[in-house]
Amino acid sequence: MRAQDGVTGAYLLDDHHEMMRDQFRRVAEEVVMPLAEEIHRHDLDIPAAILEQVKDMGCFGISIPERFGGIQSDEQEDNLGMIVVTEELTRGSLGAAGSLITRPEILSKALLKGGTEEQKNKWLPQLASGELLCAVAVTEPNYGSDVANMRLKATKTEGGWLLNGAKTWCTFGGKAGVLLILARTNPDISLGHRGLSMFLLEKPSTPATPSTSPRKVAAS
Repeated sequence: MRAQDGVTGAYLLDDHHEMMRDQFRRVAEEVVMPLAEEIHRHDLDIPAAILEQVKDMGCFGISIPERFGGIQSDEQEDNLGMIVVTEELTRGSLGAAGSLITRPEILSKALLKGGTEEQKNKWLPQLASGELLCAVAVTEPNYGSDVANMRLKATKTEGGWLLNGAKTWCTFGGKAGVLLILARTNPDISLGHRGLSMFLLEKPSTPATPSTSPRKVAAS
């Protein structure tokens, strides 16, 4: 694999996606790789050198339609483009680059599928520009990513919702300015995934915190 420079066979990409692959392979090799070891060894925030590079190249808007400031066509999704870019950035480092663009992908697709127009117009342009980083809070200490068994509670209150419980392994949870949180709005566990809802929680962006320990969530 080393002798083949990681190539496992023909990619069979069209010219557009082949160009994307070449561009982001260079970013991975020239920008990400020289910084990756230090980031991992010292549990550092993603440096501006990486953030600004992927931001300038429109990476945060790959899964967001052009009408909301992204680079995806308004007519159809470009899942292949997302795969190609993620694969090449991950070549440099999954934690320092590859995961950067999968968080806004998850949030934006959820928002496009189930959000209101007001929510889409508020959040998607900020995510597409990279002005706002996001994180996805799904995994829980006792249940991992067994989504149907999520226990974090969401209770309707006057003027909003109270989220109460624990999440863990929230990639970019500190640096993010908004969290997509999966919570149980119906206490009947037998309902499985049908008793769950997604919430957007705005929060201050803070320095990175280790993602290995559970984080308590208590917000309205």
